[in-house]
Amino acid sequence: MELRHFRYFVAVAEELNFRRAADRLNLSAPTLSVQIKQLEDDLNVQLLERDTSKVRLTGSGEFFLEESKKILERVEHLVLATRETSQGKRGVLRIGNAGMPSHEIVSAGLNEFQKSFPQVDVIIEEVGVNQVQMDALAKGKIHIGFIFQNEGASLPGFLSFPMVKAPAWLILSEKHPLAQKKSVSLKELTGERVLAIGTRKETSIHAGFMNSALRTRGIKPGTLRMANGPYAFFTMLAANQGVSIIGGMQGMPMPVGVIQRPIKESGPDLKMEVRMVWRKAEKSVPVLKLVETLQRFSLTRQEAGVV
Repeated sequence: MELRHFRYFVAVAEELNFRRAADRLNLSAPTLSVQIKQLEDDLNVQLLERDTSKVRLTGSGEFFLEESKKILERVEHLVLATRETSQGKRGVLRIGNAGMPSHEIVSAGLNEFQKSFPQVDVIIEEVGVNQVQMDALAKGKIHIGFIFQNEGASLPGFLSFPMVKAPAWLILSEKHPLAQKKSVSLKELTGERVLAIGTRKETSIHAGFMNSALRTRGIKPGTLRMANGPYAFFTMLAANQGVSIIGGMQGMPMPVGVIQRPIKESGPDLKMEVRMVWRKAEKSVPVLKLVETLQRFSLTRQEAGVV
């Protein structure tokens, strides 16, 4: 039994006339009759009652007609979906977590992207930062990643785009004594317990960013504590378990109990650059479209002086 047998049978069952069905299928009536007889032999079931004047469906034929239509509809859907997937209109697109500094750009860009690609499922993966995301990109676990760095770096095999270059802010519990100040000097963090996102301080880009900013100014903070993920990080901040420095935009929404304060010092080491990264050999239509959309939203904000 082949797919054509379903099409042949549906035509005959709907026309109840071999000649008309044959014309519809661009076949000869005798050839069509042989094909239907072959189908019945394969099934070992009579689907049609024939005489010299008319054709009628048997009870089994009526059931087979309804199921055949479902099969053909499913096949048509499968063919269309496969073509749309090859054209980039369907599928799954996975991106790494972009972090808070580029939250507004990514969320706005995704909203715009989904208008053009509503059948593409976009999944944001929590895959760590920097080298972890680069490894996930190289292995094909994600299609677009985001890395944090102070200066541009060579990324062989990849393309990148600067999404945000945001100034550093102090974030802390609203119950912390420094929360009463309108701005804070890094010198006031001497002896303060600080928090960084990551599992190990040796590999955490966040910890490295803070340590560099404080060390170059001769400031010695207290204990450095690591928080495994943003949820733990902000929960610890809200519970007044330490303070932290992150790159971000003024007015960036903070979780309940956490506030943002400007840092009095300035300098290139107190700006956090977020770069979008994707494979140089990337050919996927939706991936490249999302890259273009995020670039456009980022440039629009930069031209407006927002980032």
